[in-house]
Amino acid sequence: MINGGFGILEIGNYPPPVCGWSIQATMVEEELHRRGVAVAVLNINENRKQKNSNCIDVQNGPDFVRKILRFAWKGYKFHIHFNAESPKGFLLSFVAALVGRLFRRGVVLSFHGGVPQRFFPVDRPVWLRAAFKILFQLGQYVTCDSEEIRQAIIGYGIRPNRVKAIPCISAELLEWRVVTLPTAVEEFLTQHRPLFFSYVRLREEYGFSVLLDAMALYAAEYPNCGFLWVGPSEREVEEISRMINASSVNSTNVMLLPNVHHDEFMTIMTRCLATIRIHSCDGISASVLESLWVGVPVVASNDCPRPPGVITYDAQSGADLVAKLRYVTDHDLDLKSQLMKPQIERNTDRIVDLLLCA
Repeated sequence: MINGGFGILEIGNYPPPVCGWSIQATMVEEELHRRGVAVAVLNINENRKQKNSNCIDVQNGPDFVRKILRFAWKGYKFHIHFNAESPKGFLLSFVAALVGRLFRRGVVLSFHGGVPQRFFPVDRPVWLRAAFKILFQLGQYVTCDSEEIRQAIIGYGIRPNRVKAIPCISAELLEWRVVTLPTAVEEFLTQHRPLFFSYVRLREEYGFSVLLDAMALYAAEYPNCGFLWVGPSEREVEEISRMINASSVNSTNVMLLPNVHHDEFMTIMTRCLATIRIHSCDGISASVLESLWVGVPVVASNDCPRPPGVITYDAQSGADLVAKLRYVTDHDLDLKSQLMKPQIERNTDRIVDLLLCA
């Protein structure tokens, strides 16, 4: 058993690459360390098999179960990150939550993403709805990004006082500094106008075909424009590059950067005319709020609720997206003068407080 009676095991993504899950897991880990609480991270990210002194690797399913059991035996509470897009992710979360409850450890579930997702919310088939209901019930608390998602989870029969709307993004993410960019990035930023910023990953919910259509149409009118795509893991870069090259977009108008440090991410964003957010089932997008915070307009798909000031487009229409890009280009100064900084709390503190009382 550990000293002090308990610790916290974060079960989720750990960077690299960086994503909403890994950002929250890292911030929670740092806050728990500050409070003197024992904490470990069981990494289920795509780099999960790599040995890393900062987190615990997962080699396969049996290895995952062994490590879950070991930490439960040691007295760790579980903080489990999951969504409703992956059957494998659901199974891992279910096993971890079940072990946590069998060992009478605190279990907090953090449900990521928006509405709708591939398997959420659902009425039919009944067995699928029942499976998610059981998983939600295994958690002493369930956190999610917004009140809309909270109400959908409560609709599974979960008591309202056990479901908390606590977005992934936290105020400490806004504590960043301008950094010197790599020469190639600086040259691209200097040589292209207008410039647009996008965080992308190689996943179905990122509407690449619509974005690429809009980029081609926009570049026909603004041949010197530039699009910065930031965020894919190294293994995703080759496939995304192939998609760009197979499209009608001139590759000289696009710079694709693998996952970068947060300071570099923010420095690039502030150099652009606007941020384009193409994710179709967001919860509360960190990149959208960060962009608004630094005064960069956002053009985002209309598949989910967006913060005030975001310009939305039909997620299925490249023509509508390019129309919104034209609008931003023509009204740049007016849009920036009207933007209001979003209110962003220290949500990491709220999550940690919940973990400690579970």
